[in-house]
Amino acid sequence: DVEAYIDECKVNYLAETVLQLRAKASEKKTVEVMSEAAVEVIRECYPKEQVPEKIMEYKTEVANHAEATGCVSVPVVEQTVFSDSETAGERFHERMEVAKIPTEPITVSPKTERALTRKQKIVTDNGIELLVPVNYLRNPDYVEYVQAEDGTITILLKDIQSIVYFTTIEGVMEKEDPDNYEFIVPEKLKKLYQARDYGRYAMPDGNLPCCFLTNNDITGGNSGSPVLNADGQLIGLAFDGNWESMSSDELYDPKLQRCICVDIRYVLFMVDKFGGAGYLLKEMNIVK
Repeated sequence: DVEAYIDECKVNYLAETVLQLRAKASEKKTVEVMSEAAVEVIRECYPKEQVPEKIMEYKTEVANHAEATGCVSVPVVEQTVFSDSETAGERFHERMEVAKIPTEPITVSPKTERALTRKQKIVTDNGIELLVPVNYLRNPDYVEYVQAEDGTITILLKDIQSIVYFTTIEGVMEKEDPDNYEFIVPEKLKKLYQARDYGRYAMPDGNLPCCFLTNNDITGGNSGSPVLNADGQLIGLAFDGNWESMSSDELYDPKLQRCICVDIRYVLFMVDKFGGAGYLLKEMNIVK
Protein backbone atom coordinates (compact mmCIF):
# COMPACT_ATOMS: atom_id res chain seq x y z
CA ASP A 1 0.00 0.00 0.00
CA VAL A 2 1.05 3.61 -0.47
CA GLU A 3 0.23 6.68 1.58
CA ALA A 4 -1.52 9.58 -0.12
CA TYR A 5 -3.09 12.87 0.91
CA ILE A 6 -6.81 13.25 0.26
CA ASP A 7 -8.49 16.46 1.46
CA GLU A 8 -5.26 17.25 3.33
CA CYS A 9 -5.49 13.99 5.32
CA LYS A 10 -2.91 11.21 5.06
CA VAL A 11 -4.49 7.85 4.15
CA ASN A 12 -3.38 4.39 3.09
CA TYR A 13 -4.73 4.68 -0.45
CA LEU A 14 -5.42 1.02 -1.32
CA ALA A 15 -6.78 -0.04 2.07
CA GLU A 16 -8.85 3.01 2.90
CA THR A 17 -9.92 4.32 -0.52
CA VAL A 18 -10.23 1.25 -2.74
CA LEU A 19 -11.02 -1.50 -0.23
CA GLN A 20 -12.81 0.86 2.21
CA LEU A 21 -11.01 -0.63 5.22
CA ARG A 22 -10.64 1.28 8.46
CA ALA A 23 -8.24 0.39 11.22
CA LYS A 24 -9.77 0.36 14.69
CA ALA A 25 -8.32 3.12 16.83
CA SER A 26 -6.32 1.98 19.82
CA GLU A 27 -7.68 2.77 23.27
CA LYS A 28 -4.79 5.20 23.78
CA LYS A 29 -5.67 7.04 20.56
CA THR A 30 -9.35 7.03 21.51
CA VAL A 31 -8.62 8.68 24.86
CA GLU A 32 -6.38 11.25 23.14
CA VAL A 33 -9.08 12.09 20.56
CA MET A 34 -11.72 12.44 23.28
CA SER A 35 -9.46 14.72 25.33
CA GLU A 36 -8.53 16.93 22.38
CA ALA A 37 -12.17 17.26 21.36
CA ALA A 38 -13.31 18.02 24.90
CA VAL A 39 -10.71 20.78 25.34
CA GLU A 40 -11.62 22.32 21.97
CA VAL A 41 -15.33 22.32 22.85
CA ILE A 42 -14.67 23.82 26.28
CA ARG A 43 -12.63 26.64 24.76
CA GLU A 44 -15.38 27.30 22.21
CA CYS A 45 -18.42 27.15 24.47
CA TYR A 46 -17.43 28.48 27.88
CA PRO A 47 -16.27 31.89 29.12
CA LYS A 48 -12.51 32.23 29.29
CA GLU A 49 -12.46 32.36 33.07
CA GLN A 50 -14.27 28.99 33.28
CA VAL A 51 -12.01 27.14 30.84
CA PRO A 52 -9.30 25.90 33.27
CA GLU A 53 -11.85 24.65 35.83
CA LYS A 54 -13.92 22.98 33.10
CA ILE A 55 -10.91 21.19 31.63
CA MET A 56 -10.00 19.91 35.09
CA GLU A 57 -13.60 18.78 35.54
CA TYR A 58 -13.37 16.76 32.32
CA LYS A 59 -10.10 15.12 33.35
CA THR A 60 -11.45 14.29 36.81
CA GLU A 61 -14.72 12.82 35.53
CA VAL A 62 -12.95 10.62 32.96
CA ALA A 63 -10.43 9.46 35.57
CA ASN A 64 -13.10 8.66 38.17
CA HIS A 65 -15.20 6.73 35.64
CA ALA A 66 -12.16 4.75 34.42
CA GLU A 67 -11.21 3.87 37.98
CA ALA A 68 -14.74 2.76 38.86
CA THR A 69 -15.58 0.82 35.68
CA GLY A 70 -12.35 0.25 33.72
CA CYS A 71 -13.93 2.12 30.79
CA VAL A 72 -14.16 5.53 29.15
CA SER A 73 -17.52 6.63 27.81
CA VAL A 74 -18.68 9.39 25.47
CA PRO A 75 -22.23 9.53 26.96
CA VAL A 76 -20.80 9.87 30.47
CA VAL A 77 -18.79 12.92 29.39
CA GLU A 78 -21.87 14.43 27.75
CA GLN A 79 -24.06 13.79 30.80
CA THR A 80 -21.58 15.05 33.39
CA VAL A 81 -19.06 17.55 32.03
CA PHE A 82 -21.39 19.12 29.46
CA SER A 83 -24.66 18.77 31.35
CA ASP A 84 -24.71 22.55 31.86
CA SER A 85 -24.44 23.40 28.16
CA GLU A 86 -26.58 21.81 25.46
CA THR A 87 -24.44 23.43 22.76
CA ALA A 88 -21.22 22.03 24.22
CA GLY A 89 -22.75 18.56 24.53
CA GLU A 90 -23.91 18.62 20.91
CA ARG A 91 -20.55 19.81 19.60
CA PHE A 92 -18.70 17.14 21.57
CA HIS A 93 -21.10 14.48 20.27
CA GLU A 94 -20.60 15.67 16.69
CA ARG A 95 -16.83 15.49 17.02
CA MET A 96 -17.06 11.96 18.38
CA GLU A 97 -19.20 10.92 15.40
CA VAL A 98 -16.73 12.45 12.93
CA ALA A 99 -13.85 10.67 14.69
CA LYS A 100 -15.92 7.43 14.71
CA ILE A 101 -15.61 7.06 18.48
CA PRO A 102 -18.37 4.62 19.59
CA THR A 103 -21.01 5.59 22.15
CA GLU A 104 -20.77 2.31 24.01
CA PRO A 105 -18.23 2.11 26.88
CA ILE A 106 -14.66 1.52 25.73
CA THR A 107 -12.63 -0.79 27.94
CA VAL A 108 -9.16 0.50 28.76
CA SER A 109 -6.11 -1.49 29.80
CA PRO A 110 -4.76 -1.31 33.37
CA LYS A 111 -1.89 0.83 32.02
CA THR A 112 -4.24 3.38 30.47
CA GLU A 113 -6.39 3.37 33.59
CA ARG A 114 -3.32 4.08 35.72
CA ALA A 115 -2.34 6.92 33.39
CA LEU A 116 -5.81 8.45 33.69
CA THR A 117 -6.30 8.00 37.41
CA ARG A 118 -2.88 8.85 38.87
CA LYS A 119 -1.78 12.13 37.35
CA GLN A 120 -2.91 14.56 34.69
CA LYS A 121 -0.72 16.92 32.71
CA ILE A 122 -1.36 20.65 32.53
CA VAL A 123 0.44 22.35 29.64
CA THR A 124 0.57 26.15 29.52
CA ASP A 125 0.77 28.26 26.34
CA ASN A 126 4.48 28.91 26.94
CA GLY A 127 5.30 25.21 27.21
CA ILE A 128 5.45 24.72 30.99
CA GLU A 129 4.18 21.26 31.95
CA LEU A 130 2.77 20.29 35.34
CA LEU A 131 1.87 16.77 36.43
CA VAL A 132 -0.87 16.96 39.05
CA PRO A 133 -2.43 14.03 40.94
CA VAL A 134 -6.04 13.66 39.83
CA ASN A 135 -7.41 14.02 43.35
CA TYR A 136 -5.77 17.48 43.59
CA LEU A 137 -6.90 18.85 40.21
CA ARG A 138 -10.09 20.43 41.54
CA ASN A 139 -9.08 20.81 45.17
CA PRO A 140 -8.58 24.55 45.83
CA ASP A 141 -6.61 23.72 48.95
CA TYR A 142 -3.81 22.52 46.68
CA VAL A 143 -4.39 23.91 43.16
CA GLU A 144 -6.13 27.20 42.39
CA TYR A 145 -6.77 28.84 39.02
CA VAL A 146 -6.87 32.64 39.15
CA GLN A 147 -8.19 34.68 36.22
CA ALA A 148 -6.47 38.06 35.79
CA GLU A 149 -8.11 41.13 34.29
CA ASP A 150 -6.03 40.82 31.12
CA GLY A 151 -7.40 37.32 30.52
CA THR A 152 -4.30 35.41 31.60
CA ILE A 153 -4.57 32.60 34.13
CA THR A 154 -2.32 32.02 37.12
CA ILE A 155 -2.00 28.53 38.58
CA LEU A 156 -1.30 28.57 42.32
CA LEU A 157 0.19 25.46 43.91
CA LYS A 158 -0.44 25.43 47.65
CA ASP A 159 0.67 23.60 50.78
CA ILE A 160 3.86 22.27 49.20
CA GLN A 161 5.86 20.47 51.85
CA SER A 162 8.94 19.84 49.72
CA ILE A 163 10.12 19.69 46.11
CA VAL A 164 11.16 16.19 45.06
CA TYR A 165 14.34 16.28 43.01
CA PHE A 166 14.44 12.56 42.17
CA THR A 167 12.35 9.89 40.48
CA THR A 168 11.83 6.21 41.22
CA ILE A 169 11.06 3.03 39.30
CA GLU A 170 7.38 3.96 39.70
CA GLY A 171 7.91 6.56 36.98
CA VAL A 172 9.43 3.96 34.66
CA MET A 173 6.27 1.90 34.92
CA GLU A 174 3.97 4.90 34.53
CA LYS A 175 5.70 5.94 31.30
CA GLU A 176 5.60 2.47 29.73
CA ASP A 177 4.47 2.60 26.11
CA PRO A 178 4.70 -0.67 24.14
CA ASP A 179 4.23 1.28 20.90
CA ASN A 180 7.34 3.40 21.46
CA TYR A 181 10.65 1.54 21.54
CA GLU A 182 12.15 4.12 23.90
CA PHE A 183 9.52 3.36 26.53
CA ILE A 184 9.18 -0.42 26.31
CA VAL A 185 9.61 -2.00 29.76
CA PRO A 186 11.10 -5.54 29.71
CA GLU A 187 9.01 -8.24 31.40
CA LYS A 188 11.83 -9.14 33.78
CA LEU A 189 11.96 -5.56 35.05
CA LYS A 190 8.20 -5.59 35.56
CA LYS A 191 8.48 -8.76 37.65
CA LEU A 192 11.23 -7.26 39.79
CA TYR A 193 9.07 -4.18 40.26
CA GLN A 194 5.96 -6.18 41.16
CA ALA A 195 7.92 -8.21 43.69
CA ARG A 196 9.74 -5.07 44.91
CA ASP A 197 12.90 -7.13 44.59
CA TYR A 198 15.39 -4.27 44.72
CA GLY A 199 17.94 -5.84 47.02
CA ARG A 200 20.37 -3.50 48.73
CA TYR A 201 19.73 -0.75 46.17
CA ALA A 202 16.39 0.32 47.65
CA MET A 203 15.95 3.52 49.63
CA PRO A 204 14.91 3.38 53.31
CA ASP A 205 11.23 3.54 52.27
CA GLY A 206 11.69 0.43 50.12
CA ASN A 207 11.40 2.19 46.77
CA LEU A 208 14.08 2.11 44.07
CA PRO A 209 15.64 5.46 43.03
CA CYS A 210 16.00 6.06 39.31
CA CYS A 211 17.11 9.60 38.40
CA PHE A 212 17.89 12.88 40.12
CA LEU A 213 18.56 16.54 39.30
CA THR A 214 21.60 18.67 40.04
CA ASN A 215 22.51 22.25 39.15
CA ASN A 216 25.62 21.14 37.29
CA ASP A 217 26.19 22.42 33.79
CA ILE A 218 25.86 19.90 30.94
CA THR A 219 26.43 20.06 27.20
CA GLY A 220 26.59 17.74 24.20
CA GLY A 221 29.04 14.89 24.75
CA ASN A 222 28.70 14.91 28.55
CA SER A 223 26.39 11.90 28.69
CA GLY A 224 27.86 9.17 30.85
CA SER A 225 30.04 11.58 32.83
CA PRO A 226 30.44 10.63 36.50
CA VAL A 227 28.58 12.62 39.14
CA LEU A 228 30.45 12.73 42.46
CA ASN A 229 29.43 13.77 45.95
CA ALA A 230 31.55 15.89 48.31
CA ASP A 231 33.53 12.80 49.33
CA GLY A 232 34.48 11.97 45.74
CA GLN A 233 32.14 8.96 45.62
CA LEU A 234 30.30 8.08 42.42
CA ILE A 235 26.58 8.69 42.97
CA GLY A 236 25.30 8.82 39.40
CA LEU A 237 25.89 9.37 35.70
CA ALA A 238 24.89 12.54 33.85
CA PHE A 239 22.88 11.97 30.68
CA ASP A 240 20.56 14.90 29.94
CA GLY A 241 19.45 18.40 30.84
CA ASN A 242 16.15 20.19 31.21
CA TRP A 243 14.78 22.37 28.40
CA GLU A 244 16.25 25.51 29.95
CA SER A 245 19.75 23.99 29.84
CA MET A 246 19.76 24.09 26.02
CA SER A 247 21.12 27.63 26.18
CA SER A 248 23.87 26.86 28.70
CA ASP A 249 26.60 26.81 26.03
CA GLU A 250 26.03 30.55 25.67
CA LEU A 251 25.04 31.44 29.22
CA TYR A 252 24.69 29.18 32.25
CA ASP A 253 21.93 30.12 34.70
CA PRO A 254 22.03 28.06 37.93
CA LYS A 255 18.53 29.23 38.84
CA LEU A 256 16.89 27.54 35.85
CA GLN A 257 19.21 24.99 34.29
CA ARG A 258 19.45 21.45 35.62
CA CYS A 259 21.47 18.36 34.82
CA ILE A 260 19.56 15.05 34.80
CA CYS A 261 21.44 12.05 36.16
CA VAL A 262 20.73 8.36 36.60
CA ASP A 263 21.20 7.23 40.20
CA ILE A 264 24.11 4.82 40.59
CA ARG A 265 21.88 2.58 42.71
CA TYR A 266 19.63 2.08 39.70
CA VAL A 267 22.65 1.31 37.52
CA LEU A 268 23.91 -1.29 40.01
CA PHE A 269 20.42 -2.75 40.33
CA MET A 270 20.22 -3.18 36.56
CA VAL A 271 23.67 -4.80 36.44
CA ASP A 272 22.99 -7.11 39.36
CA LYS A 273 19.28 -7.97 39.64
CA PHE A 274 18.19 -7.38 36.06
CA GLY A 275 21.32 -8.27 34.08
CA GLY A 276 22.49 -11.10 36.34
CA ALA A 277 26.04 -9.77 36.31
CA GLY A 278 26.42 -9.33 40.05
CA TYR A 279 29.92 -10.77 39.83
CA LEU A 280 31.07 -7.45 38.38
CA LEU A 281 30.23 -5.76 41.66
CA LYS A 282 32.88 -7.84 43.39
CA GLU A 283 35.45 -5.69 41.61
CA MET A 284 33.92 -2.50 43.03
CA ASN A 285 34.18 -0.82 46.39
CA ILE A 286 30.53 -0.12 47.16
CA VAL A 287 29.86 2.33 50.00
CA LYS A 288 26.66 1.72 51.93
